[in-house]
Order: sequence, then structure tokens, then C-alpha cells
Amino acid sequence: MNIRSIFQTMVAGTISLGLFTTCAYADADYSPAQVRELIDKGEILALSEIQSMHSARLAGRILDVELERKRGTLIYEFEVFGKDGVVREIYINAADGRVLKEEIED
Repeated sequence: MNIRSIFQTMVAGTISLGLFTTCAYADADYSPAQVRELIDKGEILALSEIQSMHSARLAGRILDVELERKRGTLIYEFEVFGKDGVVREIYINAADGRVLKEEIED
């Protein structure tokens, strides 16, 4: 299974190979249909689009992806085990794909 198909599976809100958690907003889980609706309405970008925009930054093994609402903004939170052996958390605005923050996980 390639990264693109893993991302597409995640967009559908399913768990694939135990690498991802379901898409979640701060306190509520959303069904795959609800996530698809957000994408179809143009409120968020599909994970495949985010991955294309940030392929270098997301290179390595994606351990976890969550979709959360923080301070009114929908954010994809990626946990990535980089090719350099470092685990990073990368926060990306789900609406426009801007990187908001990147930090090394302890």
C-alpha cells in the first residue's frame, strides 16, 4: 500500500494498518461521511492534497494523523517518523495547507 492510498483511506476516516487514528475534532469523532462532506464543501483539503503540498516535510513514516478544531480552526496534526530518525509533530491548517507549527517530539 503506498502513501497516497493510505492518505485516501484516512480521508474516509478509517484506520489503516494501525498507523492512523480516526479523524477527530477536539471532543467528537466524525463519520467518514462527515469528513467527506467537509472536503466536498471546500472547508478542508483532502489529505492527499496536503501530502502533495508538503511531500518533503512529511517524508518518512506517518505514524498518526488527526483532524482537530483548535481555536475555531480545523488543523491536521501529523506525527511523522522522519528519514533522519526524528519524530516530529507537524500542524497544518486543513483549509489552506499552511504549516502552522512543527516540533520535535520528546
